[in-house]
Amino acid sequence: MVVVSKGVATGEHEPLLTSTNGQPFSPPDYDNRRHEQVAGPSTQRSGVSPVNREFDDEEPPPAYERANLKRRPPVLRRFFAALAVAVLVYLLGLAYVASAWDLRPVTPPKAPLAPTGPTQEDGKVVQHFFASKPDSGWTVQFEKIGRFEQRANLQLNLYMSEADVSLGSFLVTRGSTAKGTVIYQMIPVQTSNRWLAFNITVDSNRASDFAFTSAAILERTTNSEVGVGIYLPDGDADMSVVVQVQIPVLARDQNETLVRSFRARTHDFMHNFLLDDRVIMDILDIHATGSGAIFSQAAFSTTQITMQTYLGAISGELSANLRADLRTVSGPIVAKTSLGKTLPHGRAIVPSLSMITVSGLVEGSIQLFNSPTFSVFARTVSASILIPVSVLPLNATLTFDARSERGDVQMVVPPTFEGSIELTTQSGVVGLSIPNHLSDPAGLDRKIRTTEDENGSDRLWRGSVWWDDGTQHRGSGKVLLQSTYGSCQLVMRKDGSG
Repeated sequence: MVVVSKGVATGEHEPLLTSTNGQPFSPPDYDNRRHEQVAGPSTQRSGVSPVNREFDDEEPPPAYERANLKRRPPVLRRFFAALAVAVLVYLLGLAYVASAWDLRPVTPPKAPLAPTGPTQEDGKVVQHFFASKPDSGWTVQFEKIGRFEQRANLQLNLYMSEADVSLGSFLVTRGSTAKGTVIYQMIPVQTSNRWLAFNITVDSNRASDFAFTSAAILERTTNSEVGVGIYLPDGDADMSVVVQVQIPVLARDQNETLVRSFRARTHDFMHNFLLDDRVIMDILDIHATGSGAIFSQAAFSTTQITMQTYLGAISGELSANLRADLRTVSGPIVAKTSLGKTLPHGRAIVPSLSMITVSGLVEGSIQLFNSPTFSVFARTVSASILIPVSVLPLNATLTFDARSERGDVQMVVPPTFEGSIELTTQSGVVGLSIPNHLSDPAGLDRKIRTTEDENGSDRLWRGSVWWDDGTQHRGSGKVLLQSTYGSCQLVMRKDGSG
């Protein structure tokens, strides 16, 4: 039976619960039991606690021990964490050491034997070195010319066969978004060997990390073309590139060097030509995108000229035997152009000059030589056209077509003029000056004649100009003046002034 008793006033307590045998009841000591279980492996295996074995079914679940095992990281996890920290510290140290080094390649990477062509013709470039012949040598040298300026000199020597010298060479220059100037110099050199030398100098105003490894050399291994490509790093830094080409002249008595074609492609780079007058080109093809301009400071002889730019100007002195095509978008065209100085044999082509711009000025004198017929074409929208023809062969005819939407159109022709002229403007002024000499420049006692045809509403005035010998009407030329809102005027003067 169970007896319940109450404590006395002394503060001592009697047991409230007693067992059936009369012994006082004590709760199990869980802390001592846990230590005894860990200390005694035999009791662990038996699963019976040495204290109060009759209460073994009251053992608490080991939740505390499972929580401790979860909080303890495994050995492998701690090992890999330490390894990752060590690798990170090592990489940071390498980056710090590399930043303090002055890494400048002394020579470009060795070129592969098989040449590789450019993946794109214009604009975007591939920044790696292209191939050259195994027997060609090239080196690159670096020179620090200021605190924030650096110069890279690249020298390339190419061996040319006999056929290459006779056909000429092919130079390709391309640029990236870096801005600057490209100066071309072509010099014929009297020599006994057949080495074509390219000396390329690049001046950079960028900070010290100018990487010339993005510049590339390209040689085309065909028998007729040899090329050099210049690939510059992107950026807004001003850069200057000088390309000097030394073309070997094997014959001692030969004073001129024939270059089959010269092509250039740049973006935001200005082209400047300083060519020797002994250089004769077959094709000159220059494209300057962006704000690049084209300047020519020498009237070198060229069969065909093509110059195109977007925001830049085209100016200087040009000489084309067959064709000159000058095009801009918003830049002016101010050039002194000669046509037909040295006509190739066996080519029945009319020498032509085309000057086209959207909002730029078209201005310059024209000299015509050694051809019975010529063609001049000029177009602009919001600017003026002023073209005097200073030289025209005797008995040669000229077809001249100039048109401006909102600008003036003025033309001056020499006394020997015969041909067709059409000048058109929408809101500007058209002016044409044709001198009327009393004597025939050919000494044949001919008289200059003009015919007029007026078309009322459009104020279109057409006329033909020719020298009449009194026996037949040659009808070799005509004049067309057209204006929508302005007036047209034709002045015939005796003294030849404009």
